[in-house]
Amino acid sequence: MNIVAIVVQVLLGLAFFYSGIKKLLKDKTSSERRDHLKVAPWFWVATGVIEIAAALGIFAGIWVQWVSVIAAALMGATMLGAIYTHLIRGKDPVQHAIAPAVLGLLALLVIIARWPDFTHLFG
Repeated sequence: MNIVAIVVQVLLGLAFFYSGIKKLLKDKTSSERRDHLKVAPWFWVATGVIEIAAALGIFAGIWVQWVSVIAAALMGATMLGAIYTHLIRGKDPVQHAIAPAVLGLLALLVIIARWPDFTHLFG
C-alpha cells in the first residue's frame, strides 16, 4: 500500500501544483474559467495558493507521512468546493465535476493509507 500511496501523492501533488500555478500566473484559460464560474479574482488567487500549499504538503508527506493526511484533507475540501462551484455556481453539466470528484477520492485514499501515521502522533 505504501507504493500506491506514494504514486497517488505524486499524481495529486503534480495536479494541484499545476492548477495552482495556472491560477497564480493568471493563465488566460484559467481566467476565462474563473469568470464562467463567477468566482472573485481574489478568491481564485487564494485557491491557487491553497492548491500549491497542499501540493507541497503532499510531496513532503512522502517522507513525513502524517503531513500527507493534512495536505490530503485540504485537497479533499478544495475539491468539494470545486464540485459545488462547477455544479451550482457555474451550472456546468455533471461531467465537469468528474475531475474534482476523482481528485477528491484520490485524496481520500491518501488519508486512509496514511491515517495510522497521523493517529500515531496522539498516542
